[in-house]
Amino acid sequence: MVEVFSSEDELDDLMSRVRTASIPNDEFSHRYHLAMASVIVFEGGGLDEIRASIVALNEANKVEQTPTGGYHETITVAWHRLVRSHLASLPVEAPRLLAVNSVLHEFQDKFVLLRHYSRDRLMSWEARKGFVDPDVSPLPGP
Repeated sequence: MVEVFSSEDELDDLMSRVRTASIPNDEFSHRYHLAMASVIVFEGGGLDEIRASIVALNEANKVEQTPTGGYHETITVAWHRLVRSHLASLPVEAPRLLAVNSVLHEFQDKFVLLRHYSRDRLMSWEARKGFVDPDVSPLPGP
């Protein structure tokens, strides 16, 4: 069962920690990644803000960019598209907390990208340093 956020204050705290790059790397889980992306998209932000947040957290945590670690462009773009598409499917009047928790329920399986990409393609250096199109099934939207 996915752990959801219980209050707007809890989301605000997460986003404050994201925006100040003060979340330790070992604490920045799949749940936090999804919630961060969901809040950013819900509030009208986009891929550039998500990317910048992840890069800032990596820098603050001294995460090195290597062929097997660090920032991953294709994963970031793919999750942005999935989150954006899911949020767009919700009623316009859905409150932020409900929207974020809906994304967490929908995408609690962190391996969902393997429905769109072969593991080799997704884990390639090419995919890490730049966006590559899926080779299994298309992602929603551009």
